[in-house]
This record gives sequence, C-alpha cells and structure tokens, in this order.
Amino acid sequence: MMGTNHTHSKTSSNSRLAPECRGVFSSFGAIKAAQAFEREALIEADRKLNEVKAEVVRFSQDIKMYRESISELHKQLAAAEQAHRLVQANCGTGTMTILDLLQSQRSPRLQREVALVAGLSP
Repeated sequence: MMGTNHTHSKTSSNSRLAPECRGVFSSFGAIKAAQAFEREALIEADRKLNEVKAEVVRFSQDIKMYRESISELHKQLAAAEQAHRLVQANCGTGTMTILDLLQSQRSPRLQREVALVAGLSP
C-alpha cells in the first residue's frame, strides 16, 4: 500500500470518542477534583480543630494559675488585715502611736494586695 498515508492527527484522543463518552470523562475529572477539594477541606478543618484544642489547653492552664494566684492573694490579704487589726489594737492600748498606725495603712504591700484582690492595677 504505497499510496495510503497512515498519519495520525495530533488531536486529543478525547475528541475521537463518542459525545456520550466525553461527558463520562469530564465527570470523572470533576469527581477527582471534588475529592481533592474535600481532602484539602478535611485537612484544613483538622488543622483548625488542633488550634482550638491548643487554645483550650492554654486557657485552662491560665485559669488554674489565676485561681491559685487569687487563693494566695486572699491569704496575703487576710494576713495583712490581721496585722492591721493588731496595729489598731496596739494603738488602742497605747503601745503604738497614731503615726505608726497611719504608716501601716500606707504600706505599699498592703495597698498592692488590696488592689490585686479588688481587680485594680497597683
């Protein structure tokens, strides 16, 4: 067959398919793309979930620390109030002067502790 030319055209193999088959292949591609999109969405959702879990752990640790701090501040406040009562009693019995009482009231430590328990900055 000398005169017969068997050259292949450079058109895609998809264009040689019947029209109903072309739709199947484009649907297959759409399904694969949707599956890839779903995998990406699941990975992103998992990443965000891990971030939220980490924040919950951090906040939980902060709350525990603040509770312990508040408990310690309440103890310090009770001790400062007791010391102040003793100063007042000593002043009342004459073993301490009014000046000593005023100085105890102006104690920076007492003021700081009261302010911290009250939620104010010292």
